[in-house]
Amino acid sequence: MKIFILEYVDHLTERYHSDGGMVIIAKDLSQAKELISNDEYCNPTDEEWSLALVYDLVSDSDPKVFIFPDAGCC
Repeated sequence: MKIFILEYVDHLTERYHSDGGMVIIAKDLSQAKELISNDEYCNPTDEEWSLALVYDLVSDSDPKVFIFPDAGCC
């Protein structure tokens, strides 16, 4: 399993401040993209994926997505 850390995703949520960060635990990039494919608001660009930090996990984990929306100024 791997952990994908996207520190900045421009189109992440439906909120006014749509950007934020995201962490995905998946077996590979293909599964990571599949896990968010049904979310119409979460749409990282190829450039954002290329900037992702990717680490191998020591133990197996269940696939999971964590979204950290930008709360903005309000």
